[in-house]
Amino acid sequence: MQVLRQQIARVWDRVFENSETKWNRKRRLLGYDDLPPSDPPIASVPSTAPTARRGESGIGPTLIIIYFGGIWIARAIIFVGCWIYCIATYGFLLGVGLGWLPAMITAYFTAWLWPLVVIGIVAPVAVAFN
Repeated sequence: MQVLRQQIARVWDRVFENSETKWNRKRRLLGYDDLPPSDPPIASVPSTAPTARRGESGIGPTLIIIYFGGIWIARAIIFVGCWIYCIATYGFLLGVGLGWLPAMITAYFTAWLWPLVVIGIVAPVAVAFN
């Protein structure tokens, strides 16, 4: 209970510290020895990795890169496919001249769903070979 009170007091002091106190704290953290010693820091529980301290697993940033990379690939494929569809449906003049606009809009919004398409392709193949 005493440790909890000390931690709350330190947080309270940090929130309401003045600029001189903040400057002195920063100078101590940088290693300057011209200030009087301060209280030792409260020991914290060590963690295994920086991502564990933030509550993340290590795979998160990799999955984000894969997802956004897939979005760009899907956008390119959907855009070209929709533009070809507009050319085939409305003729060369309207399809090439104006077909890029609905193709771009369709590609932008539907590319976010590319993992569903991958699952829709991979799942039947996995069931067929299983």
